[in-house]
Amino acid sequence: LNIRTTSSPRFSPDGRSIAFLWNITGTTQIWQIDQNGSWPTQLTFLNEPVRGFDFHPLKHEIIFSVDQGGNEQTQL
Repeated sequence: LNIRTTSSPRFSPDGRSIAFLWNITGTTQIWQIDQNGSWPTQLTFLNEPVRGFDFHPLKHEIIFSVDQGGNEQTQL
């Protein structure tokens, strides 16, 4: 069984895009889709799954959390 899921949608501060977590590659990463509805763009390319993220309210930046090997010691 190969079920892909998305979660944690967040609007960008300018409202022009939505970022979300998606495990389509086999590891949960951050993806972003523009308001035009084109195919999403992958923003992170890590070997470990991204646990959470949020936009910086004033800059065009995202902060995200990830741990190594499932050790549950999340780093930003």
